[in-house]
Amino acid sequence: MPKLSQEMKDLLTEEMRKRILTAGEKILLRDGLDEFTMEKLAHEAGTAAGTIYNYFDNKETIIDAIMENSFQRLLQTTAGIAAKPQPAESMLRELAEFMLEDFKRVRRLHEAIMQRHPPISREKMRTGHRKLIDGVSQIIRQGRNNGEFNTDDMVLAASAFLGIIREMQFDPCGLFEHKTSRELADAAVAICRSGILGRGREK
Repeated sequence: MPKLSQEMKDLLTEEMRKRILTAGEKILLRDGLDEFTMEKLAHEAGTAAGTIYNYFDNKETIIDAIMENSFQRLLQTTAGIAAKPQPAESMLRELAEFMLEDFKRVRRLHEAIMQRHPPISREKMRTGHRKLIDGVSQIIRQGRNNGEFNTDDMVLAASAFLGIIREMQFDPCGLFEHKTSRELADAAVAICRSGILGRGREK
């Protein structure tokens, strides 16, 4: 039997890792962290529990990788929106709607972050969040250069925008549960555009 090339071995390894992570994400989204076991993961992935350890050290590293993949999707979406030839305000609205809608699907992943023991490293979270702020800052900078926005502090503006979206996502008091993601995205962008301490409407 001919030996597999290193390239083929790497490809098979990557495919198996994806298969395991896809199965793991499905379990987390469906059952939550408490029901996430290596036995259930192996069954979902269609492989033996021992095989999983050839690709991941333990359950914690699998959960970390699932979280990382989820966040990378957000960063890639942000970059894709920022590259579109459209007004910056439309970019922010599209990003806000995506974040609000996608959060409905991945909320259990975020809950797993809060329950994770040991917790995900603070440095890893800081690095990932900074990349997101940089991506939103890029959109706001485009808006300022185009005359849409008048802020000089892109990082602060991006942080404020993400703070509004985060509050809408978690919605601990159930204030927004009857509103659509589009409605909430429109409201978030309107607040950022006009500011909450503006002069108000002319009478």
